[in-house]
Amino acid sequence: NNITLEASKKGINQKMVEEAIKLSGLKEFIDSSSLGTDTIVGEQGVQISGGQIKRLAIARALYNNPEILIFDEATSALDKKTESDFLNQICKLKGDFDLVISDIAPNLTGINAVDSENIFELNKLTIEVASSFLKTGGYLVMKTFQNSMLKSLRKDMELSFKIVQTYKPAASKKQSGEIYLYGEI
Repeated sequence: NNITLEASKKGINQKMVEEAIKLSGLKEFIDSSSLGTDTIVGEQGVQISGGQIKRLAIARALYNNPEILIFDEATSALDKKTESDFLNQICKLKGDFDLVISDIAPNLTGINAVDSENIFELNKLTIEVASSFLKTGGYLVMKTFQNSMLKSLRKDMELSFKIVQTYKPAASKKQSGEIYLYGEI
């Protein structure tokens, strides 16, 4: 089984497999394959696309119901529609987490106004997701950038978080626009 990595069907929680498939956006792929979750993906996934490899890795992580869940460039190999579908599914996850750390960045276009808007929208989504994931007293640490939208982003964060602070690490280059928003829910 490509989700559980178990050779035997004995002991597999099928409901958790189905939920992991749904949340990761693999349902259409699994349903279209005659072997379903037993589809041969090849060594290191050579027989499936980069986006399918990402979604398979996410499904595996979600199946195991981890205490810590790290998405590192989870959407980098996904097309825009699949990325949007995936993020909408992830928003449905509800958790009881102590900490969400976001160092997320969209694919950049090189057009400052477009990139700033994309970063702003992604940060707003991060705030929404984090506020549903975090238990009372939980924290969000989110990288963003010093620009004209920072004030608005901070106000959005203040709607869901009782404490919001801005932090620029001393180790950051002076010319760097990177800044962190920290919030406690």
